[in-house]
Amino acid sequence: EPKPKHILVFQHIPLYVKSPDEEDDYFNLQKDVRQRLMDRFKRAGVSHHDEQKLRQHCVKAVFSGHYHRNAGGRHGGLDMVVSSAIGCQLGDDTHGVRVVAVTADTVVHRYHSLEQLRARGMDEDLRKLLKT
Repeated sequence: EPKPKHILVFQHIPLYVKSPDEEDDYFNLQKDVRQRLMDRFKRAGVSHHDEQKLRQHCVKAVFSGHYHRNAGGRHGGLDMVVSSAIGCQLGDDTHGVRVVAVTADTVVHRYHSLEQLRARGMDEDLRKLLKT
């Protein structure tokens, strides 16, 4: 049975907002839960003995909201992508949506403000990916 090329997780509350070792807060998961999930995501779908498969088939990105601002980071090959809100903003980001394009070869994502979408639509490279 073929393994998936990309494993992505979509959840409401982010693992972390800026750093995996940040303090527990309303906007992130508790440290013990966060670490357990990050460890599980790094091992997803593979045996513990096969490092090559571990790099190929682990969770590549976690997408979330809840923070109502764009944030996130990368730790141990795992992207934490926190998207701002289409409605109530808590930071400086404008109202918008994150477009995630997944192809056989890549995962590309961008946050687009509603103003940008109205004026010129999505970025051209995303449009091309979504057509394939």
